[in-house]
Amino acid sequence: MSFDLDANGILHVTAKDLGTNKEQSIRISSPSKLSKDEVDKFVKQAEQFADEDKKRREEIEAKTSWMDSFMRRRNLSRTMETKSPGMSASPSIAPFPKPKKP
Repeated sequence: MSFDLDANGILHVTAKDLGTNKEQSIRISSPSKLSKDEVDKFVKQAEQFADEDKKRREEIEAKTSWMDSFMRRRNLSRTMETKSPGMSASPSIAPFPKPKKP
């Protein structure tokens, strides 16, 4: 069986029965493309929500950055405790502030 997807998004599938040596193929294409009005509608929606999407992205990036810093500090603390039994690195590390909302 072989699959071939051409530049226009049309899928050509070919199968061959090895016992009978019979071959069949099928061409699969989308029934229709988006109309210009549909494309314009989607572009308008994307523009409408662009600011909201940007704000949400910034919030997620801030949270991710905060979590990365927290995990690095925690791992450093654990590493120092392992290398110096009985001595904790935690008191020497200042508490990490919570992320500010943009």
